[in-house]
Amino acid sequence: MFVNMPHCSIIIPHFNQIEHLKKCLDALEGQKVETFTYEVIVVDNGSEVDITPICKHYSTELFIVSDIQNPYICRNKGIKNAKGDVIAFLDAKCIPNKNWLQNGLSLMDSYDLLSGRYEVGYGTSVSSKVFPLMYLNSEKNIKNGYGISAGNLFVRKSVFNHIGLFQTGSASGNDILLSKKAESTGFRMGVASTCMVTYPQKTFDDLIRDVRKYGKGAVLTGQKSFVSILIYLMPMRLQTLKEAIKYRKYNFTFRQKVIIWVLIWKAKTQFALGIWDGVLEKIKNKAK
Repeated sequence: MFVNMPHCSIIIPHFNQIEHLKKCLDALEGQKVETFTYEVIVVDNGSEVDITPICKHYSTELFIVSDIQNPYICRNKGIKNAKGDVIAFLDAKCIPNKNWLQNGLSLMDSYDLLSGRYEVGYGTSVSSKVFPLMYLNSEKNIKNGYGISAGNLFVRKSVFNHIGLFQTGSASGNDILLSKKAESTGFRMGVASTCMVTYPQKTFDDLIRDVRKYGKGAVLTGQKSFVSILIYLMPMRLQTLKEAIKYRKYNFTFRQKVIIWVLIWKAKTQFALGIWDGVLEKIKNKAK
């Protein structure tokens, strides 16, 4: 553990998620922290409702980015104004547990980037469990070199000083890109199950919409290409599905497993369509 715990800056990009933001800020006020100080920075991306009163209530710093909707521009704005030696990122939808900050900072002697664990909400329908089975598995992503998301992430500020800030050419995928760049540069990356946040339920319809956006972002950030379409048109391997179910500790009947397998295949095809969207956009940009 740090002899003198670092001053930490918690950065939260926000866009039209006021009720989620309040819950997130409530949870941050309830953090159990010792021997260090921290600040909270909210960067609003041009929400329809002014959140200044909310930020004043919670004594958080507030910055506005309204010219373009992009969470990475918001995160970069927060980094540029952060005072902390460690930057902790949260999505406005993420609700950290009471020991999230203490546990994360206590491990930063051993890592340069530290991803926490996501406890993802779900409903009564089988389809509501597709999102947690496909995404936000930090342990798997780090083990397989897939990169990590910035919804629950601790990063030493020196990492940004060395490799630069988030790229902003896409509205998704740039956190994955940055973490891969950091790892290839030699920075230490890890995951901590004790740094838990709760992520709300995502309906299957919302997932389908978002997955297409993820696919497009993967192309615009240079992580996927036209060739990748063929891979994502294939169904998920049964072993991969089995491991995902085990990780989330779900209990499914055989029939439910078949339904889940088919729904994940459908979601993967949307990712493939997103890749195609990204390829077309890159062609259009080159033609300009």
